[in-house]
Amino acid sequence: MYKKVYTILLLTLGWFLPSLSFAQGGVDNAKTDTAVHQAVTAAGTTARKAAMMDKMRSEGKIYVVVVCLVIILLGILTYVIRLDRKIKQLENDFK
Repeated sequence: MYKKVYTILLLTLGWFLPSLSFAQGGVDNAKTDTAVHQAVTAAGTTARKAAMMDKMRSEGKIYVVVVCLVIILLGILTYVIRLDRKIKQLENDFK
């Protein structure tokens, strides 16, 4: 049993990790540092966050974040639904 779970976990990580390693690539650090410093000195943290969101949106990376969040939330929702069904079944068996 544990061997199967371990194998599935390794295969899943082997599939996801290479795609995540390229998700943030291609950024020129000199341009990013200058833009961040200007945004922070101009209007504080809010402008920095907005600039980061605009940059991610313009490069299409925001969609990677959204997809990851949706997958995580769907996983949590599926887990809660399955847990609820199991608890109901145990309650019915107990009565």
